[in-house]
Amino acid sequence: MNSENMPWVGFRVIPLVVIDQADDIKFVMDALLEGGIGVIEIGLRTDSALDAIREAVAEQKMVVAAGTVRTSKQVHQVLDAGVAFGISPSSSESMMDTVLNVGLPFIPAIATLTEAQVASDRGFTDLKTYPTDLLGGEKFLRSVGAVMSEVRLIPAGGVSEQNLSSYLSEKNVLAVSGSWIASRELIAARNFDEITLRAKRAQEIAKTHG
Repeated sequence: MNSENMPWVGFRVIPLVVIDQADDIKFVMDALLEGGIGVIEIGLRTDSALDAIREAVAEQKMVVAAGTVRTSKQVHQVLDAGVAFGISPSSSESMMDTVLNVGLPFIPAIATLTEAQVASDRGFTDLKTYPTDLLGGEKFLRSVGAVMSEVRLIPAGGVSEQNLSSYLSEKNVLAVSGSWIASRELIAARNFDEITLRAKRAQEIAKTHG
């Protein structure tokens, strides 16, 4: 399923955003764009998430992904909302089958080699690892790479500005997903200038890793 033309390819940092007020998404997008980031992952973690996704898609400013997609119903919802791709914290077989049936570009998540193999057998070779910090961080990523060279990983969970360079240095890491850039707290405080600054710093780090 995955190939070089998938919509997430080319981005090294994918900001995960949790939105409590759908209208805030416009300000968050503007802040990220000013910081040089052209992709946003909106997590299905609040009642406002789907509305925020629809607004983000309608803006046509960024590549919009739906995050925290866990069920077949949510797959259909985000597909109808017009997202470019979906990201999950898990890799249930029913969800992956639904994704393949509807043709939504998708990144399932794995926490074991068995899950990685099951996903790879279905054609998913770009995989999120979650929660990466609890799985062993870079050591876990290397362990997967040692036996599954066809898999590219997107670590999430505990990713921060402090360890971003370390994760991006791993040869099997395609990108990272994290909430530190546009955190829920910064959005609630409407501190969009800080979001822009964090986005700029993340991009500066990412550029040093190709």
